[in-house]
Amino acid sequence: MRVALVTGVTHRLRPGFAQARELARQGYHVIIGAHERGTAELLSAELRAEGHAATPMRLDLGDAAGYPEIAAEVQRRFGRLDALVMDDGDHGEGLRAALSGLLDAVPA
Repeated sequence: MRVALVTGVTHRLRPGFAQARELARQGYHVIIGAHERGTAELLSAELRAEGHAATPMRLDLGDAAGYPEIAAEVQRRFGRLDALVMDDGDHGEGLRAALSGLLDAVPA
């Protein structure tokens, strides 16, 4: 199972949700990351209703101290991360760095 984390998905009209849907269509288990847990749950449920694998995850990307915790949760729940899509503006590099161990471990 390939796993993708898509961040900054606040509603279905954002580009991140379209990317999440496309990854799901390609067979990825998509983690929908949003600041509001309810939003992540709603959009994950929409993908699951279409027959895709999706999991909600509340992410506070404004708190860089929490990035290692995000990486640990992805590792614990999925054991891997094959793709990272960030539709959240300014917080990308810190989160990418925290997740780099998981992304670097993906087999070719």
